[in-house]
Amino acid sequence: MVSSPRRFRGILKWAGIGACLTIFATWVFSLHFMLYYTEGYSSIGISGGSLNFVTPTGYPSGWYLSESDGGHGLGLPRSTRFGMKTTFSTPMWLLFILIMIPTAFLMYPDRRRYRPGHCQQCGYDLTGNTSGICPECGTKVTV
Repeated sequence: MVSSPRRFRGILKWAGIGACLTIFATWVFSLHFMLYYTEGYSSIGISGGSLNFVTPTGYPSGWYLSESDGGHGLGLPRSTRFGMKTTFSTPMWLLFILIMIPTAFLMYPDRRRYRPGHCQQCGYDLTGNTSGICPECGTKVTV
């Protein structure tokens, strides 16, 4: 069990950062290679900067790796149907954005904070200051 909301937020923040880095690395990989896993008549894979779901494929089960078809990875989600094969494809940049936005909101409360006795605007040490104004930046401070 997580001991505090702050710790839980930290875990989610680092998980989001890790997911964003993984998605970015996968996107770069998919621009050069195609990687698919086929099970039964369906497959899931990456190629051309997209995550692809294909059913049915007709290939035997297993992993397949080949050079990419040269896609640029900037397309929009699409679903197509050819005869007996249906393909759904979503660009990885969309997945990246969907993970990055909540992660950025989780990082906002962790912005720079200064210790007590320091100006919260610039971080100047206010020890001995009785004027109530930071001599470094001019911000009004509480004593």
